[in-house]
Amino acid sequence: MRRTALLTSLLLCCLASSAFATDDRFGIHRPVPPKGYGDPPQSATLVGGDTFATATPIPALPYVDTGNTCTFTNDYDPPCVGEIHSARDVVYSFAPNANVCVDISLCGSGYDTEVVVYQNNVGTPVACQDDSPTCGLQSRLSNVPLIAGNTYYIVVDGYAASTGSFLLTITPPAGAGTCASPTVLPAGGGSVLGATSGSSGVAGTCGGAGAPEKVFSWTPTRSGVATLQTCSTTQTTYDTVLYLRDTTCAGAELACNDDTAGCGTTTDVSNPHRGSKVTPTVTAGHTYVVVVDGYGADSGSFSLTVTAPP
Repeated sequence: MRRTALLTSLLLCCLASSAFATDDRFGIHRPVPPKGYGDPPQSATLVGGDTFATATPIPALPYVDTGNTCTFTNDYDPPCVGEIHSARDVVYSFAPNANVCVDISLCGSGYDTEVVVYQNNVGTPVACQDDSPTCGLQSRLSNVPLIAGNTYYIVVDGYAASTGSFLLTITPPAGAGTCASPTVLPAGGGSVLGATSGSSGVAGTCGGAGAPEKVFSWTPTRSGVATLQTCSTTQTTYDTVLYLRDTTCAGAELACNDDTAGCGTTTDVSNPHRGSKVTPTVTAGHTYVVVVDGYGADSGSFSLTVTAPP
């Protein structure tokens, strides 16, 4: 009987201790989730971006990507809040070739996010945030310093066990986006968020003489008809003007548009079409300047989408 009682006690002790795990980074104990909790379904195929080793590389800034954390695993625990964490995460990597400060946003995602940035490894994070003051339960980091010669890992995560669809936007410093220093768009196109403020530095033939602007440069890798537009009913908040110049702001104007029917940013009856769209023919390897401007003196936030030739 004594031997049976002793064995029973040891068994209970082992079971109790196995219910907790130590987080070596923070020296705390937390309950271990049930087996399979936080892991993808057995039928799911893990893709690039699941860990640091398979992180999705970011080729250039600005960068925009969408995805869903549901098919990934829980590999990293953001220290932003210290909650019991089991949310699945997605990892991106970026190796800057020059020192730069960036804004990293998950605003517009479909769940309660967290975002954390590590330098080279999973040690102390460079930056981490749970809820942003500007977009509620989503996360946004401003002016994160990235130093050339290092690789930075950006982990898209969730609060507690939250998972879902995400919108990741990484933009260069607010000082970029002028004729002297245009923001470089990815060769394959994509979407970028921005905002205009201040005074006017350049204007198109269809408008923009009194409004501030943001200037981008784009060098497509394919020739053909491209589509550039600010048609967003949620992320473009003012009456835009959009134009394309050859090589620099002083180059020949190749296209200009103020309002495009069906490209409305507001629903007011008097002027429902305030977004702008141009469809120029572009040549692979040639650099174009894309200017997001405003009608009259209008300014605000915008979403610029560039669709490269097929």
